[in-house]
Amino acid sequence: MKKLSRQGLIILTIVASLILLRALAPYALTYYLNEHRLVALGEYTGHVESVDLALWRGAYRIKNLQVEKGTGAQRVDFLQVPVAEISLSWHALLRGRIRSELHLHKPQLNFVDGDTPAERQSGAGFQWNPSGIIDFVFEKITIHQGTIAFRNFTSDPPVNLQAKQINLTATNLTNIADEQGRRVANLDVQAVLFNSAPFSAKAEFDPFVFTSFLFACEMEVKDLTEINDFANAYANLDFKSGQGNLVMELQAEETQLSGYIKPAFENIDVFNWEQDVVDDEDANPFQALWEGMVGGLSALFSNPRTDALATRIDISGQLPDKASFDTWQAIGGILRNAFVETIHTHFEHLTPLTEEVEADNAEADDAEDDPEDDS
Repeated sequence: MKKLSRQGLIILTIVASLILLRALAPYALTYYLNEHRLVALGEYTGHVESVDLALWRGAYRIKNLQVEKGTGAQRVDFLQVPVAEISLSWHALLRGRIRSELHLHKPQLNFVDGDTPAERQSGAGFQWNPSGIIDFVFEKITIHQGTIAFRNFTSDPPVNLQAKQINLTATNLTNIADEQGRRVANLDVQAVLFNSAPFSAKAEFDPFVFTSFLFACEMEVKDLTEINDFANAYANLDFKSGQGNLVMELQAEETQLSGYIKPAFENIDVFNWEQDVVDDEDANPFQALWEGMVGGLSALFSNPRTDALATRIDISGQLPDKASFDTWQAIGGILRNAFVETIHTHFEHLTPLTEEVEADNAEADDAEDDPEDDS
């Protein structure tokens, strides 16, 4: 009986110790992150509210991750993540593989422009060392309802452009090569830019070597007046109306980058005599003249059949150097669209991803045309 009592006491002590460690672990992890890993991120500092553990399913949850610039008159956090969930597959781990996933819920990333370097927040000087915080290779990363914002608090007018409803899925982010020795990760992004401009993108890439990849994206701008604050602050322009489309394809093979971007805008109106001169008592005559010139040039170089101002710009370069854009080709494209032949903002199918993007858009259009009957 004494022997059993002693064994029972040992087991009870071990169980109690494990329970105590489990109870203290979230606080210890929170302290470790705040005091050792997030306190110094270059010019930025970070903080988390709490860490929750779910050992039985190999997961933990970080609540309210905030990263802010440590210098300057900071008005908005650089990064905000209300909930970040990280999970690890025990089944895969027992078979010698690491299968983990990262899910970010409603994250927000804020870039800020300003008159001085202290007022700007571009991410420069942000030193992130994920190996010290999350020692996993993620096979899947998702972003649910994310936001990216570009702000300028000191411009006139203030600027706040946003990409909202960002839903992103990146898969096969692993260091394990396939039978051909390749590591091919996939990226799928859907978002709404400004207030109503749908954006979609797809990519294939090596998650550890960014010298070979495929990328395709397209965007439809339904109302150019949504970017008036930005256009007014940076170009002294006010759009009265206009729509636009943009498609882009990029591919890189062994550091050699190639591709194109094709923007097209139609029904552009940047000058209205009644609104800009007659009805505006504080009208700036020079701005009115500038807007009139821009409006006249856009009308002159728009295609007479489609009323679209369009061009095609080649993109090329040697990675990791910056890509080059041919300015004269862009001007030539505008002239060709206006006087020779119409430039259509269709994919040229340089990559197989463009067919996937168009197929996704066709499915979305079918869903809008044939809504389910709720009755």
